[in-house]
This record gives sequence, C-alpha cells and structure tokens, in this order.
Amino acid sequence: MLRAKVRAAHAGLLLAMWAVAPAMALSPTISLAELQRWFDSIPNARVVMAAPHEWQYSFVARNARSLELLAQALVRDGYRIFTLEGGARPTLRMMKAELLSPLTLAKRNESLVETARRYGAAYEGWNVNL
Repeated sequence: MLRAKVRAAHAGLLLAMWAVAPAMALSPTISLAELQRWFDSIPNARVVMAAPHEWQYSFVARNARSLELLAQALVRDGYRIFTLEGGARPTLRMMKAELLSPLTLAKRNESLVETARRYGAAYEGWNVNL
C-alpha cells in the first residue's frame, strides 16, 4: 500500500515537472520510437492524450530580431507567444493547444526545425502541460 502511494506521488511529481519546467524540454531530434515510449509512459495515456494540451516550443537565435520574425510567422500559424527575451542569448517560447500523437509530434518537430532555420533561429525543443 505504501509502495503504491510512493509510486503514485513520484509519477505525479514527474508529470508536474514536465508541465512546468522549461529545463525539461525534450529535444526536437527525439526519434519516433522514443516519442512513442514517452507517450506510453504517461499514466492513463489514452485518456490524458485524447484531449488537446498546451504544447510549448522553444527557440534560440543570435539576435532577437530573428526571433521576432519567427514569432510573427508562428502567430500566423495559430501559435501564441509565451515569452520573447533578448539579451546575450535571445529565446522565444511559443505555445499552441494541440492534440498530438507520437507521429504528429515528430512531424511537428521536423516542421519547426525547418521554419526556425528559415528565420535564422534554432528550434531547441518542446514541453507539454499535462
């Protein structure tokens, strides 16, 4: 009984960390098999992932202007600006409510790598609020 409660608390903590920690962002180059394992590791995945979630996508560039132009393009595609920070390492975080599967997330990652490259930026990874 205690072991089950500890496991449940640990799973809840991991989900909370995935939901709020940008440092936990997963790589855009993660393989489809790894994405499938990640989806499968979510408790009650069929129920949890059957609804749209807020997906967060992170980008970096050498200058903030590149990120501003990228943000404008992504807003046209239905994304929302979460943060846009200048400074020594400009960063952009965009959000979009989406219903994704391992395959559609893999395709999304490929698309965002190319889109970022067109604007002189790099796509760093993603996070999701479960």
